[in-house]
Amino acid sequence: MEANYEKTQKRLINKTCLNCGNEFEAKSHRAKFCSDKCRFAYHQRERRRKEKKMSWIKKLDSKHWTMIGIIFVLVAFIIGLLILLNNLAAG
Repeated sequence: MEANYEKTQKRLINKTCLNCGNEFEAKSHRAKFCSDKCRFAYHQRERRRKEKKMSWIKKLDSKHWTMIGIIFVLVAFIIGLLILLNNLAAG
């Protein structure tokens, strides 16, 4: 029985939890969290952060997208004119 206990103890890896920052002993090198509670809290916080980051896109309606399209076309047109004028001046 003692041999099994020693094998288990040797396999434990000291890690730091991504959520709470506490150190814990992991059985696997892939472990990232000290508990299921921390794992859930971390992924929930990350999901909210990503949703907040993308929320401004969701707020845009078709009028905004039309304006963005017009601005893109105008910028492309101006760049084309600048390239044409540069070629005419060089040639």
